[in-house]
Amino acid sequence: MVIKIKIYKFLLKKNIKLEIVSDDHLELLNERCVNCAISINWQNNFYDHYRKILSLPLIRINGISKHYDNVFSVYPDGIKSLEFLIDKLWKLNHRKIGFFFYNSLKHELNNLAKRREGFLQAMYKRGA
Repeated sequence: MVIKIKIYKFLLKKNIKLEIVSDDHLELLNERCVNCAISINWQNNFYDHYRKILSLPLIRINGISKHYDNVFSVYPDGIKSLEFLIDKLWKLNHRKIGFFFYNSLKHELNNLAKRREGFLQAMYKRGA
């Protein structure tokens, strides 16, 4: 929830209007005048749930694309993101920094975002 609030505040500062809708209330988008949705849900089964309720184009962050069905994906640069994050934490004098990943190690090793690799590089660079 904290991430959603920070995203909301950031976009408001940029004068971008948005509405954050939980997975349980997707049908609300049918009542709004919107052309597209962006999902920060990483679960693969989210797509099936979404398609039963909406037919809007969908952009998924770190999700599976289905271009023939108007579903597109964006994969952030995990190496740069983790370097940025570790740098912030390091400047705040944090030294005991851990990395937790949602899926298996095998999944994380094959993940296009390369978050684990970014974390290891950032920590190695600082001698940790």
